[in-house]
Amino acid sequence: MPKRRKLSVAIVALGPSMKRHFSDQEKAANDGQSRLTDELWTINRGAFWLKGVNLIFSMDSFKVREETFGKTAIERFSHLDTKIFTSEYDADYPRSEPYPLKQVEEALPWGGIEPCKVLNNTVNFAIAYALWRKVTHLRLYGCEFFTRPTKLVEDEAHQPWWHKWYMEENLAPICEPGVEGAAFLLGVAAAQGVEVTIPGNSTLLDHDLPSFYYGYRDDDDIPL
Repeated sequence: MPKRRKLSVAIVALGPSMKRHFSDQEKAANDGQSRLTDELWTINRGAFWLKGVNLIFSMDSFKVREETFGKTAIERFSHLDTKIFTSEYDADYPRSEPYPLKQVEEALPWGGIEPCKVLNNTVNFAIAYALWRKVTHLRLYGCEFFTRPTKLVEDEAHQPWWHKWYMEENLAPICEPGVEGAAFLLGVAAAQGVEVTIPGNSTLLDHDLPSFYYGYRDDDDIPL
């Protein structure tokens, strides 16, 4: 199998860890790098806040958005000079292009899972596209589907120290669908040898939690 051409991409969505992208960019610049990644992709309104964006994902039809929010609220998309992947081309938004759904569906291994069960969030469409593009290093910023309570209830019983993260009082509600699909796609990415970087303050794959193996009482029971 031929080696993949190295291609690093940052997908920047609108969740809390989006801010880490700016600090990582600054660190890269201080280290003499012209860019943090080869390409920068963003989700929806991220296009208005980020510089140097190469690709925008906005999977909701612009017509539907106009009906929901009013055309004035989203007309800035019509002035962008960056390609926008969406569900259908809209002449009022000249840079809009249909997402290559068929090609992505045919290229990725779904293991018997219906692709529509995975592609149920714009972030997941972006990750799937990255796999189709054979990205070798994927950075994910702001890709949170939920946030945790700011104040945790401590477990006063004789339990492992990590037990508090499983207490009902500390479980975070899912804010929007897609977290399971994102986890599925990141598993595919790992199997394909893609390096994945997730900020330490992101709830995606529990990166905001301390590192531990479920079921092991102490850190020393098994090396991390």
